[in-house]
Amino acid sequence: MNKKKQSPQHTPEHKSKEEKTDIELVTDTLAFPDAFLHIYERYHTHIAHMVRYRTSVSNAELENIVQDIFIKAYKYLESFDTSLSFSAWLFRIARNECISAHRKKSVRPEGYTLKNSDELISFLSEKDDTAQNALHQELSTTISSILSLVSETHPLYADVLYLYYFEHKNYTDISDTLEISTSAVGTTLTRARKHIRMLLEQTHKYPYTTL
Repeated sequence: MNKKKQSPQHTPEHKSKEEKTDIELVTDTLAFPDAFLHIYERYHTHIAHMVRYRTSVSNAELENIVQDIFIKAYKYLESFDTSLSFSAWLFRIARNECISAHRKKSVRPEGYTLKNSDELISFLSEKDDTAQNALHQELSTTISSILSLVSETHPLYADVLYLYYFEHKNYTDISDTLEISTSAVGTTLTRARKHIRMLLEQTHKYPYTTL
């Protein structure tokens, strides 16, 4: 009697790229280099956003930086410790590339503006509150300008602000990404808020004594 042919079981080997963890995608890539495309697709938007908020470059330059980040990630993928967070490792590469891009730019970006300053400061003074998502979207352009300026003189402030507010990373994730302690993350976030408040006071002559 012929046995009824069974359909393949849904094992990890048969996972779709969306279902696979970062570590599984890394393992796939080490065995089959073309699988790196799945990592690229998963993180391209996140990395592009980070570059945009950390630099003031044209769209063409931004894409060049993003490509350089992924090329380096692919080049050094064999050295990645799979017991650690892949996203933290990738964001460290991105951060270093953004710092390099800033070093190549010796002038303040054109079109720098500070608008909606009261709302911006209110937003940055909030704790981790998902109710701020609408305000996040509304002020994204303003915060981009702020981070571009801050990153020129205080790159760590910009990194912490970006990871906390835009990537919604917790203190532990930020600690892993920036290789600083969780207590240092909290201290840096507080100082970054104060620094932005000072920038707005100097620019708009507004007293933020209630914050």
